[in-house]
Amino acid sequence: MSLLFVTAIGNGALSFQIEKYGEEKLEWVNHTNQVLGEISNFLGSIDNAEANQRNYLLTKRPSYLMHYQISAEKIGYHFNQLKILTIDNPIQQQRLNSIKKYLEINLNELSETTRLNQENNYIKALEIINQGEGRKSMEDIRNVLKEMVNTENILLEQRKGDYRRNRAVLFTFIYIQIMFFVFLAFMTLSFLNKQLFSPLKLLLASTQKVDKGEKLDVSDILPNNEIGYLLSAFFKMNERVQERTQILDYKVHHDELTGLANRVDMFDKIESAIKKSQQYNS
Repeated sequence: MSLLFVTAIGNGALSFQIEKYGEEKLEWVNHTNQVLGEISNFLGSIDNAEANQRNYLLTKRPSYLMHYQISAEKIGYHFNQLKILTIDNPIQQQRLNSIKKYLEINLNELSETTRLNQENNYIKALEIINQGEGRKSMEDIRNVLKEMVNTENILLEQRKGDYRRNRAVLFTFIYIQIMFFVFLAFMTLSFLNKQLFSPLKLLLASTQKVDKGEKLDVSDILPNNEIGYLLSAFFKMNERVQERTQILDYKVHHDELTGLANRVDMFDKIESAIKKSQQYNS
């Protein structure tokens, strides 16, 4: 029983540790997916900013300018989120520092060409665009982001693999645990039946015999424990009672000096003899 309880507590603690480790692996999987999502949002914000700025330059519609400014704010937000999410990865941090430089070039060009367009200085704005620094910086940003995505995808597969292995270990442990507890429960029931239930049944049957005044049959083999000692003492006590009962019965029905039957049973014997004579007509 002690082994059963200790094992149950130990298995519960070990299962908790394995599950906790699995939750940590799952958190890393979710973290990697979050980084990939932020990279996609960051790149989308840059594309939206460029598209809205270009539409503004072509149409002069204020709505495009407003959407351009909103996209520019989202670029800064998603960049800061990437810095926070990759704080534990020095390589990704270095790449983000490179992106920051390229991003400044790109945003400065967008801002400058927008200002010149508002001032109707189209020729100067076109000259800045034709220099291609913004286009080149955007290509550099895409290349660095592609490297970041590749790195995160590799990490994602590794972390998914770790998580799957952890779940496999947990399920295997649970299966072994169930089999072990079934075996341990069977052994415990067998032990209890041998050491407790069987002796108690024997004790109950012996008690019923004593109530009926019958003689007990002492088993040759008794359990070597408290129940066995109790049964042995019980049997010996019953034997002494039976011996004393037989002695008293003999003394009641026989003469103490001659050993012959006395008159206690005389009337019963006469009545029995009369019934036999009547039965056989003798």
